[in-house]
Amino acid sequence: MQKSFSDLFLLTIMRKFLYIIFLLLFSMAWSQESKSPPEFFVEIDSEVIHIPSSFSQGVEFISIRNYFLFEPGKSDIDSTKLDTIIQQYGNFLVRNPDAILMLKGYYSSKFDNILSPKVGQELSKKRADAIFRAIALKFPAIGDRVLVSDDHNFEASFLDSASSLDTRVEFDISVREYSERKFYPKQRAPYWRESYKNIINDITPILNSVFSSNPDIDAIIVGDGFKSDRKGYQWLAFLKKRLCEKIDERFSKRIALYINPFSAQKVPSAKLILVPSINCGGIEKILWQKPIFSPAVVCSIDGIETLPNEFYCSFNIFDKFRVGIDKILSSDMKLNLGEIPAVPADFGLDFSLGEFGIAKKSPVLKIESTDSFSGVWSFKIFKPEHKKFLTFGGAGMWNVANAIHCISEVADQGKITMIASGSNDSLAVVEAQKFWDILATQICFITDTKPDKLGSWFEKNNFDVELSPPSKTSDEIIEKTFTDENSIEIIVQFLGNTR
Repeated sequence: MQKSFSDLFLLTIMRKFLYIIFLLLFSMAWSQESKSPPEFFVEIDSEVIHIPSSFSQGVEFISIRNYFLFEPGKSDIDSTKLDTIIQQYGNFLVRNPDAILMLKGYYSSKFDNILSPKVGQELSKKRADAIFRAIALKFPAIGDRVLVSDDHNFEASFLDSASSLDTRVEFDISVREYSERKFYPKQRAPYWRESYKNIINDITPILNSVFSSNPDIDAIIVGDGFKSDRKGYQWLAFLKKRLCEKIDERFSKRIALYINPFSAQKVPSAKLILVPSINCGGIEKILWQKPIFSPAVVCSIDGIETLPNEFYCSFNIFDKFRVGIDKILSSDMKLNLGEIPAVPADFGLDFSLGEFGIAKKSPVLKIESTDSFSGVWSFKIFKPEHKKFLTFGGAGMWNVANAIHCISEVADQGKITMIASGSNDSLAVVEAQKFWDILATQICFITDTKPDKLGSWFEKNNFDVELSPPSKTSDEIIEKTFTDENSIEIIVQFLGNTR
């Protein structure tokens, strides 16, 4: 039946009306989705704290392993061995709401004595499921961000060849909406390809969001195919500079640089990867304090009506090196400094309130000394030569280089001891030298010192350097040395007087 003119007119009006309603609903949804978190400001009741007379402190910066080993042929868990790693990964996920943990189970045909891939896959899944249950039981609120993989190579070895590390479950941390980004230089000119600008523009809002809401997630720019020297680091520093022009400048200290000297890649490239600080020497533990030093600073927040029950504050020496993160309860609003490494310096404070992001401005806390002070800082870092530890070790060593730079500015003298394990003491020293060369290059770049002048820089700052096997390290230096064959330990001893 033919429609009348009035019917067609009404139909057209209805279509336009529905279209307008659709646009309004879409606009409301978009504004809700893109709504920025409120700006908030933090004040502290005391801007200066004095450490006690003749203060001494021992600190350990630990790297948590990204795997858990099972007994050959087994999938049951010894809870005493698992408690620490479960606690650390659970706390990490609680503090970092955008982080996702993927559990990957593996088996070894050699060490598990399994010939059937089907049987090996079943064992691998049982191992991952056992870890999942342990985490979900202790941290039920984060269960939806802990996943078990079922589509990887279940027999892949951990290192380059079969080893006892293959009977494992790996802990892979990723971040929502972010994937590794790569940069390439031009072939015949010393510049990056123009595509780097688009990549930086693309990832800027993601990085701002991740860094604002996740205090334990950092980034690293890794260079492959470059010579490991100051010029190589300048290539990476250019990318970091352009990136920091777009993001909040306070996040600069959370972007590490690392030239991979073990790379076989011939064509230079760089990649930007997000890394969890807990795998990069980012967990601090106070070993001793003499005398006891545990002051509290009260903070107040303006700009948010209802605060979360708990939130976090990062402590950054000279706004260069993050020494620790403290949890703050909204019920008392106190910063407890007793568990934070303390030296006479200015500490930038970054307050992170989860969905509300990071405070608009960082307060500065001054820690001052009335006379002498001393300290021993021990860093346990994964060796960056293994592909599984590349980003962890590279970021960890960059952090150590920044820590040494900060300590050199407040201490009168110090000593750096690089410790690596080996089949004998001579090989251990050779191994230590290999990683010292990496750290020395990073120190040169951070302090703007030419390689042939680094010795003079240490002499000027009254710092000695020693390469040592574990057997030669005095137990008086640190509570326990780190002899894991996949790790190195860097001990920084220092002392000073009020300047």
